[in-house]
Amino acid sequence: MNLNVDEKYKLVIVGFLSIICTIATIYSHIVLKADILFIHLYYIPLIMCIFWWEKKAIILFLFFSLVTIITQYPEFTFIYDDIVKIIILFAVSLLTLYLVKEIKDKQNINITDENSYYQTLLNSTLDSIVFLDEKYRIIQNNMNFEVLTGQSKEKLIGQNIFNLNSFNPKNKDKFYDKLNHIIENKTIEPYETKIKDSDNKIHWVICYGTAIYRDDEFKGVMIILEDITQMKDVENQLRISLNEKEMMLKEVHHRVKNNLMIISSLLSIQSTYVTDEKILQVLTESENRANTMALIHEKLYQSDLSHLELGDYLISLSKEIFDTYNSTSNIDLKINVDEVYVDVDTAIPIGLIVNELITNSIKYAFPNGENGTINISLKNFEDNTVLTIGDNGIGIPNNIKIEKTNSLGMELLNNLTKQIDAKLTLLPQKGTNFKIEFEK
Repeated sequence: MNLNVDEKYKLVIVGFLSIICTIATIYSHIVLKADILFIHLYYIPLIMCIFWWEKKAIILFLFFSLVTIITQYPEFTFIYDDIVKIIILFAVSLLTLYLVKEIKDKQNINITDENSYYQTLLNSTLDSIVFLDEKYRIIQNNMNFEVLTGQSKEKLIGQNIFNLNSFNPKNKDKFYDKLNHIIENKTIEPYETKIKDSDNKIHWVICYGTAIYRDDEFKGVMIILEDITQMKDVENQLRISLNEKEMMLKEVHHRVKNNLMIISSLLSIQSTYVTDEKILQVLTESENRANTMALIHEKLYQSDLSHLELGDYLISLSKEIFDTYNSTSNIDLKINVDEVYVDVDTAIPIGLIVNELITNSIKYAFPNGENGTINISLKNFEDNTVLTIGDNGIGIPNNIKIEKTNSLGMELLNNLTKQIDAKLTLLPQKGTNFKIEFEK
């Protein structure tokens, strides 16, 4: 019979007490030959024996009874008194056995009820839960874990979790590292992994882990697996749908750009048949505005559609405007821009504002072919973005108020700044310099 350490200690204690009682009885009956009974000492080891081993305590009772009777030999002086004591001892033993069984039965019922409640609680969760011992063997799990792995509880209990076919080698190595991390840090950050069931169906799960300690000694790990397969499927469907919509939206931007380029080309062709300078100027400005909007749609077509990098757009736009006017060799263009992302509702008005201001500087700031510089600055601050466009030319006459002017260009600037809730300011510097402040 294999005995654990606790059982050996119990045997030593009962054996030691039994020897003491036997010696006391022999000494009383044989050596002293006195009318002194030590049977009441038997209660201590006997009751302990009943509590620990229940019915097996009959062996100790028979041993004590035999010792009591033998010690009377040969006179048998107190035999009748001893027999009465033995009967009382037997009755007390039976009562003790009954009480012990009642107590243990109630404890077993409570334990069974607690296990039942515990298992019901585990099975009521939507997640898969498994408990591992210190050697990563499965000691408990709920029904959802059985469904996830496709194996019954009987097959799972006692099996090392790494022997399951649910993990491919790559995921198994990562899972092993995570378990080791749990032992060192008592928990892990949730992470996504894939598990394969008995039908080779892949399940996406989020893995949570917590170490189990008792008296600061590591006893095992609790693993919770949240099945997110449906969520992943929905994500994939949304991603496919989003990609399709992005392709459609890109196609829309591409066609809008093409239509604007057609309008620009028509205006360019029409301008070749016009001799009136004022009409030619109107057609050229309209062509530039169409090109400005076409460039925005081209940039959106090449980007992620939702946002446009404004700095890159302003560089391309300003160069196109300079190319439109062939006689700009006397004007330098300096650009200093931060990385700023805006949506299309902001990009189009900003582009038209830049187009108007650069065009006006090219046309009016440097008469008679004077040399000069046009500066474009885009600065990104914490609360807002500041766009500054200016030149070092002749400037605007002092008697002109930009808020009250009747020119089409200035009226367009005021309307465009209001459209994006921006603030337009004419800076008191040499030449003409405008500052446009708008929120992100």
